This record gives sequence, C-alpha cells and structure tokens, in this order.
Amino acid sequence: MSTMLTQYADKINGVFSFFDRMIINGFLRPLFLEYRLPVTLYQLGIQYKEYKTFFTAVTEQITDKVGSMAAESGRPVIYLPSAKIKKEELVKGILKENPVTDGLICVLKTLETCRSVKVVGTPEGKLALKGINTKCLHYYLYFQDREFGFMFVKIQTWFPFNMQVYINGREMLRHLFDRNEVSSRISIHRWLVTHSMT
Repeated sequence: MSTMLTQYADKINGVFSFFDRMIINGFLRPLFLEYRLPVTLYQLGIQYKEYKTFFTAVTEQITDKVGSMAAESGRPVIYLPSAKIKKEELVKGILKENPVTDGLICVLKTLETCRSVKVVGTPEGKLALKGINTKCLHYYLYFQDREFGFMFVKIQTWFPFNMQVYINGREMLRHLFDRNEVSSRISIHRWLVTHSMT
C-alpha cells in the first residue's frame, strides 16, 4: 500500500485509515458468569424449579418486543431454516426492493448454537445448575443507521440473553462518503488499488 501511495503521490489528496469491523459484545454479567448464577437466582427470588418458567417468560418478552418493532416499522420478519444462508445478501436484496434511509431494514431469525445453563438432578436428589451447549432462536436486526450505515444487532433469545452489535467499518465509511457526495472518489481509489496489485 505504501508503494501505491508513493507511486501516485501527485494524484492523492489524502488518506483514510479506518477499522474493518467492530463487534461489541453485550451481556448481563450476573447471568453470564456461571459460578455467580446461584447467588443471582437467590437474589432474584427464583428457585431452581422455577428456572425454566421464569426465563421462558423473558424469552417471550424479547420475542414480543422484536415483533412489535418490526410491525411498527412495517419491516418483515423472516425465518431462516439454516444458519448457513447468506444473510447479508438477503438483507441487501430487501433493502433494494424496499429502501429505508434510517432505521430497521428487516429481522432475520434462525436457530443457532449457544452457551446456556439448565437445572439437573444430583445423585443426592437435589437440583443443581449445569452449563451446556444447546440451540436457541437468535434474532438478527438489520439497520440502515444514520451514523454507522449498514449494520446489525444479534440477540440470543434464551438464557443468558447475550447480544452482539456488528459495525462494518467499510460500510460506515462508504455511508459517510455517500452522505457527503464523495462516492466518485471511492471509485478512483478502488481503481488505484486494483491496478497497483496487477
């Protein structure tokens, strides 16, 4: 890259350096740390035998909230039978057919592996918590954001309800350039990069 900058120094007015992508992990610490969970449940007044009922209600609240967000925005909720389906291509097709400049594009939902906890019986006849790998429904909320451009939020709908926010640096930069009407300069930059590699 430095060779390209040197070679075309007389034609380059400036250089942009940007992150490729950023992933922000969000979780509820008292629920995320398995060794603290018994204390957390005790503080919440939840007995082990009530564990599944209590957190099933939380899952339903998440499902209702996501559904209402999509309905209020007039955007589709689409179930994917396989987590291997290329989500970004699907969402960009939806965005092209039904554009949105700022807000929710659509919601994708699919079953994916996750880390969770279940209540099990012990040889002593008591109940205990055990960490497990399982599958649950995950939501992907895709947005066309005013600042970040094309991005999404991933929500695990079962305990411990982890979240991830994905921000694509290239999408954010392109969104920033398009908003300031400098997209033609990006094409020139891409031409320089392509030809410098050949």
